[in-house]
Amino acid sequence: MKNNTRDIPFSEYRPRLIARLRAFLFSQENSLSRYLLVLEKITQDLREENMSRLETHIQMEQALIREITGNRKVLIPLENLLGEHETGPWPELTPIQTQIDRIRKEALRKNLENQALLSRRLPVLRDQISRVKTRPGSGFTGSREADSRYLNISA
Repeated sequence: MKNNTRDIPFSEYRPRLIARLRAFLFSQENSLSRYLLVLEKITQDLREENMSRLETHIQMEQALIREITGNRKVLIPLENLLGEHETGPWPELTPIQTQIDRIRKEALRKNLENQALLSRRLPVLRDQISRVKTRPGSGFTGSREADSRYLNISA
């Protein structure tokens, strides 16, 4: 019984390899699409200054990043295995790979936009926190340093 793919002619296991690659590429496309939607929600939260929703969406973003990274850990060896026998591009995979590249570029653009928006909002947030802390009779008894698990607003 043959267990090693090296013992089987490539032409016999290529269709299964392509099918597995396509399945993981579709999974990656789905994850990236959901990631892009979450990035759009984060943009909206930053513009509306809705910090509770922002926190929720950041947690969703982190979970999707783990999912995307996990998919890549499977995709890379499969692509390498295919590449050992054939040079790309592979017509069966080109449309989904093109779609993934498009979504990835859009997500990067959206992420940079969110970073810029957050950078502009930080001084305003620091000022608001400072006013709340120093307002007479506010009852604030916390420290003077802002502390956040997600954003460094004291920098």
